[in-house]
Amino acid sequence: MARINRSQSFPQAVELAFNSSWPGFRELAASDKGAFIMLMTSAFRHKRFSHNHYGDYICYHYIDRDRHFGRNGFQTLNSELRLIDVQEHWQVGAYTKGYRLTPEALDVMESIPLQTTKIVDTTGAEMKKAATWAINERDANGNHRKGKGNLPAVIPVDIDELCRLAQEARQWRWHFKDGAPPPAGRRLAQRLQAMPDNQTRLNWLSDHLITPLTLFILQADTAHLSKGLMETTYTESTAGRLYAVGGATLQTVPREVRTAALRGCQDYDIENAHYGIIAQLAHRVGRPTPAIDDYLLRKRAVRQQLVTDIDADIADIKQCLLALLYGATQRVTKVKGKPLAIADTLGQDKAKALFDHPLFSALATEIKTIRKPILESMEHHPGRLVNPFGKAIEITETPAIQLAHVLQGVEAMILDAVIQQHGSNLRALMHDGWVSAEQLDREQLEQHIEKVTGFKVELEEKQLN
Repeated sequence: MARINRSQSFPQAVELAFNSSWPGFRELAASDKGAFIMLMTSAFRHKRFSHNHYGDYICYHYIDRDRHFGRNGFQTLNSELRLIDVQEHWQVGAYTKGYRLTPEALDVMESIPLQTTKIVDTTGAEMKKAATWAINERDANGNHRKGKGNLPAVIPVDIDELCRLAQEARQWRWHFKDGAPPPAGRRLAQRLQAMPDNQTRLNWLSDHLITPLTLFILQADTAHLSKGLMETTYTESTAGRLYAVGGATLQTVPREVRTAALRGCQDYDIENAHYGIIAQLAHRVGRPTPAIDDYLLRKRAVRQQLVTDIDADIADIKQCLLALLYGATQRVTKVKGKPLAIADTLGQDKAKALFDHPLFSALATEIKTIRKPILESMEHHPGRLVNPFGKAIEITETPAIQLAHVLQGVEAMILDAVIQQHGSNLRALMHDGWVSAEQLDREQLEQHIEKVTGFKVELEEKQLN
């Protein structure tokens, strides 16, 4: 029996739907068919593929594209099938091409009948038996992972609640598109009300909620598990972060889907995880962090001040503050090969205003000041820097990338301490948080994390309802 590749797996119902309704799809070679399905069920659902300029498009690197389809294979096949819309109007040296599903392909994806389905991979191998443990024994490089904690791979999800959420999402779409009455359910009301116009709401419902929700429900009703049980597995990155394997996962779906799936569970977040970690690292090497300390003390007030003064969305300001910590450049003009995370998020004028804002510029200056001594304090092997989770990176990488490697290593170490103590209760892992089936003793857990890792954290807790 062929062993299934979980990272290349998907609900067979997707293949059957396109076989029956998309001209030419059934006749594709199995490898090409699998590559298209992985694009539709995984890359288009995952934030890490998001294009930094074309909003609803993804980046699909030509090396990956040619590895999946062969040289020029994608262009030839897609010109015939027209499954993927390619943003061809790109500036050489500035923006790569953008890729997104056509509206017709989205229609097929979200109209897949909710049914018991097999889970298969791109070679046609079928999943017969679920994994026992959620975290793969080996990391992304094939090495044994450092962490010793683990948690069950198979978890229960509330499939009835997920179906109710899917129905509510469709009713909201009818409301914004055709003027139908709004639904009685209000799970999505807050998110939708925060959006600027009905077209944005319709795009989000179609592109980012209904399709991944459909895929997620299919993965909770599979041939190898009882209905309402789903398998979730993770692989460890080069820095130690745990990334969920597959397309629509508890780690990658919108928070409303995760809330519905794990209704009644307890959600835990590390408050100000990244800025709290870098401040403690700086203090260990004797460097004061007045700007970061001020931000940690009154984060909501600082963010709101930036929102008001820059005239930006709170979500964009949060994203820019995190990008700053991870080395985003303070430029508004494109340099070949250099992404502009902040300018692409805010636009040039608002980015300039943010860079000049005293609260933001103080953080930027301080981060540059403390980066070098923090990196010098890390363990080093010949030509490599080792983060606190024992993961190494080449010192030829930029200082910003090295600092991100360190911060993610601390983050991984904290999460592993939680897994080791409460793994059997955990239902989902994020990078700076987790969901537990049981309420945990928050004070005791904060003390446990500090004892095991040496880092102080403050945990935020809420019940998923």
